[in-house]
Amino acid sequence: PSYETASEIRMLRKLGADVVGMSVIHEAISACYLGMNVTACSLVTNTLSDTNTKVLTHNDVLEIAEKSKYSIFNYFKSALSSI
Repeated sequence: PSYETASEIRMLRKLGADVVGMSVIHEAISACYLGMNVTACSLVTNTLSDTNTKVLTHNDVLEIAEKSKYSIFNYFKSALSSI
């Protein structure tokens, strides 16, 4: 993966963006094309600012995802149990 540069973050903020996704939209478009109903949920694994001096690595993102997996599991477990 390639992460946002400080310049891209400044541009996205000026355009009104709060979050940028890497791939959910592509899967959603494909699923809709195939006639599927789509609900999407994304986990934000990197929070960046245009003044951040730390270089984000893929391992950083994987670590955050690993720490979040039980919270995500419990969220969906709770949501689905109410259906």
